[in-house]
Amino acid sequence: MDGNRQIYPIAFGVAATESDETWSWFFQQLRKVVGHREDLVFISDRHPSIEKCCLGVFPGAVYGICMFHFGLNVAARYKVKPEEFLYTTANAYTEFDFEESMHRLRSTKKNVYDYLMDVDLKK
Repeated sequence: MDGNRQIYPIAFGVAATESDETWSWFFQQLRKVVGHREDLVFISDRHPSIEKCCLGVFPGAVYGICMFHFGLNVAARYKVKPEEFLYTTANAYTEFDFEESMHRLRSTKKNVYDYLMDVDLKK
């Protein structure tokens, strides 16, 4: 994200499929450009090859999941709107606010709450 809070894509690639092989190639090419850095943050959807290959090539990087894509995936799975469960919780500024939002979610949408508890919430 740049100084104006806008997403700034630094690279893209075209591949026949999303696989360990193609994601590994992508991150290796990216490393040639940005070098070996410890201060990188990668945000993506939850495709398992992305995290695996990203951290394989950039072991010191921080990896997180995109709340927009995550919200759409959960919404489709449980037939709910992302604004009903995700944004207040994901944007909580304090641990107290986060816990309060999770408690509300548990009492209103237990199946969504249970799913979120199985996901690494720190991402």
